[in-house]
Amino acid sequence: MAEKYSGIVKNNNINAQDVIDALDSKVDVTGNVTINGVKTFAIAPVVPSKNTPLTSAGSTTAIATEGQVNATAALQADASTVVTLDGEEPISGQKTFLTPPVVPSKDNVIGFATGTTVIATEAQVYNTVADAVEDMETKLSGKVSLLSEGISGKADSSNVVDRSTAQIINGVKTFASSPEIPANAAMPVATGATANNIATEAQVYKASLWQ
Repeated sequence: MAEKYSGIVKNNNINAQDVIDALDSKVDVTGNVTINGVKTFAIAPVVPSKNTPLTSAGSTTAIATEGQVNATAALQADASTVVTLDGEEPISGQKTFLTPPVVPSKDNVIGFATGTTVIATEAQVYNTVADAVEDMETKLSGKVSLLSEGISGKADSSNVVDRSTAQIINGVKTFASSPEIPANAAMPVATGATANNIATEAQVYKASLWQ
């Protein structure tokens, strides 16, 4: 009959050492025992109840229970509802960032025909505004120059004759052609004649006829 335990055979006499050797090859019910070799279980072994979620700091050798696996999986987000680190994905709803998101480095001036959905960097905004201001200053400088030239050829309004208000004109004024005054052919009467009023040719002619 084949030996079930080394040195122990049915109907044979056994000694104490054979029993000790046989027991040493078995797993004790209590205490810590090191088991070598591959052990195949016909049914899943039962371990002490545990249902707490697993962490990265957990044991690398302890057996996890189904409860622990389920509890851990329940904490994981559904891959279809989260933003992954790579790949293109549409994101719905308003997202509020506690700190500004960082995008790939860009400092080029933004043109008119660029994308309307691409995020711009602070450097791009600064350079674009600076470029626009410089362009505006260049355009305005030409306008200001023309305006200055135009203004420089104009007289001070306080030194010219206004068309509608009463003014005192000093100095000798030489007219290239005779100035015209409102038409008046009537002879001035003594009560209306003054030493300052200009007479028309018609008045002078009519007065000469009376002489």
